[in-house]
Amino acid sequence: MKNLTYRHKLPVVFGICLIAAMLASCEEGPDTSAVTSWFAENPYNTSLHQDLSTVTLTINPTDLGTKVVTYDGGTIVLTAAGGTPPYSWSVQDVGLGTILRSRGYYAVYQRNAPGDNGVILRDKNRTEVFCIISQPEETEE
Repeated sequence: MKNLTYRHKLPVVFGICLIAAMLASCEEGPDTSAVTSWFAENPYNTSLHQDLSTVTLTINPTDLGTKVVTYDGGTIVLTAAGGTPPYSWSVQDVGLGTILRSRGYYAVYQRNAPGDNGVILRDKNRTEVFCIISQPEETEE
């Protein structure tokens, strides 16, 4: 058998030392006494936290009077509240209007033609809500 040179012995010695250090650290678990005592002194209080399962998904603005787009090309910004992100936005009739852009909790709706249109918001849990965008005929002034 050929003798190992110094260059070859160094990685072997380093590997043996590394394994020995890892085995020595596995003998005892980490000291968690400080963590345990902190939780004993600061018990979890559920009354301070909202139950997320009861948060309803909504589209804002919630006032129907503010969801009116009066001219073609006009836009309105809608935001999501509640539910579980991520959100997706869609419309009932793309001929009447489209989601111009959306970024998670908000969407910009753009009117294409007169006629009421629905916007649908869906969350991660597939909960859906919708709102109606009122789009009256354009009037000349």
